[in-house]
Amino acid sequence: MQKSNNENVRVIVFLALVVVVIWCYNGWRLQYVQPKAESVLVSDTLYGEETHLANIRSIASKAVKEDRDRLSKFYKAFANVVQHDDRNLISNSSFIKDINSRAGVLCFGDDLMGKYPRLADEIDNYLRSSTGVDKTHKTMNKSDKQNVIKALNELSNLFKN
Repeated sequence: MQKSNNENVRVIVFLALVVVVIWCYNGWRLQYVQPKAESVLVSDTLYGEETHLANIRSIASKAVKEDRDRLSKFYKAFANVVQHDDRNLISNSSFIKDINSRAGVLCFGDDLMGKYPRLADEIDNYLRSSTGVDKTHKTMNKSDKQNVIKALNELSNLFKN
């Protein structure tokens, strides 16, 4: 019996999530650091990608090294999964949004939830502004995938520094 397209999509998203989670999980125990009050973000809404990168950089500068390392490895693994998707299983922009949201929760659990206010929102906004992943079910061509890979690698490098 042949699987429906919805079942295939669920399997693809699940497998991508599993790969990213396994790849980024190192079992580190995260340390809690109280964010400093002087952390001011440039925007509350969707602006250009440079604004969102500046906001992410500001938040990341106050994160402990272990958290930055985990985030860097997570986004490097995510970029690697997209880059090596030769069968075009990650074929539309909604997959990127879903994988980022769900794999992040699976990889980090509650460890980072709320620890760095606005970080997840700024990352989502950055991905939207730099890759167009907010366009639900937009079929991605090769150029779109390259933009996604570039954005994910940029996030990885930002957290590495």
